[in-house]
Amino acid sequence: MNWGREINVRNNIFAFGKNDQISRQRSEPHISLFFEGNIVYWEEGALIKGMRDGSEYEFYGGIGGLGGSGKMLTYRNNFIIDYNLYYNPNFKNMDDITMGEGMTWQKWNERGHDTNSIYADPMFYDIKNHDFRLKSESPAFKLGFRQIDMSNVGIRKRFDFEKPVGFLPVSWREYSDKLNYIHKILNHHEKN
Repeated sequence: MNWGREINVRNNIFAFGKNDQISRQRSEPHISLFFEGNIVYWEEGALIKGMRDGSEYEFYGGIGGLGGSGKMLTYRNNFIIDYNLYYNPNFKNMDDITMGEGMTWQKWNERGHDTNSIYADPMFYDIKNHDFRLKSESPAFKLGFRQIDMSNVGIRKRFDFEKPVGFLPVSWREYSDKLNYIHKILNHHEKN
């Protein structure tokens, strides 16, 4: 995550990232990220990178910024990360994993991050074949995670441009033809 304000990342499954599973690079004078209720499953690479360790950052509250205070303001923890489930089958527990900038899980929690998160097998039906449906006894449900309907995820069959779709009473092809006709008329009027 980079250059964002109040980005909400909730109820997702992140799996098999190669380098960093979670990364946020820029520290700004506002809450930039809410990362809550997610499952992160990885087998290689770092869990967290660039999340800054929660140390204090100073920002100038000039005209229009930060309420226009004109003062240096100090912020701590300008991202919220909690209620997540983490799992890497290569590690026994979170004590074996560093959390951004080489911080231990305990120190990460002391900074106010992931205080309600857990390290546990999410209990996917078949992780080796990328079946990310959760078994009913998955610990993710205790964190409020909602099962994702996998029937509408992934590669889909060819789109039928001749069929009426959603809000349109006509097919996409008819809609596109009408837009092209309108565009042609508008261009004709602009030239005259």
